[in-house]
Amino acid sequence: MRRLLSLLSLAVALALAPRGARAEGPTAPPAPRHAIEVGVAELFEVTTTSPGSPAGALFTRRVGSAVALSITYRTPYFLSPFVDVGYYPLYQRTRVADLGTAGGRALADGTLEAVGFIGGFALDLSRVRLRAGGGAFDVMVRSSVLGATIRTAESDMGYFLALDGYVFKAPRFRVGIEVRAAFIVEAAVTSVGIGFTFSGDAIRF
Repeated sequence: MRRLLSLLSLAVALALAPRGARAEGPTAPPAPRHAIEVGVAELFEVTTTSPGSPAGALFTRRVGSAVALSITYRTPYFLSPFVDVGYYPLYQRTRVADLGTAGGRALADGTLEAVGFIGGFALDLSRVRLRAGGGAFDVMVRSSVLGATIRTAESDMGYFLALDGYVFKAPRFRVGIEVRAAFIVEAAVTSVGIGFTFSGDAIRF
């Protein structure tokens, strides 16, 4: 009987004890403040710069499907650094070329493509992300005529701007619509594209 009374007294004392005196349960771990985000984008791209004189042109393509891979280091601070690698099929042209005594009139096909390596900073505002950066573009030119193909490439400076709006946003995964403009300064070429982006957090800490 004494043991039962002792247990009842202890239970009453614990019930009446101040909240701070009770043993606290396990606390939730702090939310991650940093993340390495990996994203891919596929865009319908248009080259807005004129490809030159249309004389003799049979076919000209100034649109294509651009793709890009980006890695962003998201931080709790104002800006987040990123790197972006993108492929831009700028334009293609098939025309009639007069080769003179070397072969007379023949079909010539040429393409202009670029791969951009960009670094910059991103600003996130709720469901909107603004990115700006600069870097280098590998500009590749290919020309084929009478079965012979000539290729050349050069590295040009450039920069780009991008605006993303997220249509779906989960804690670790996002789907958005992106509008971007790439400016290849030395080649005097501008590309504008719109498409979808898919990104997710590979690492959070």
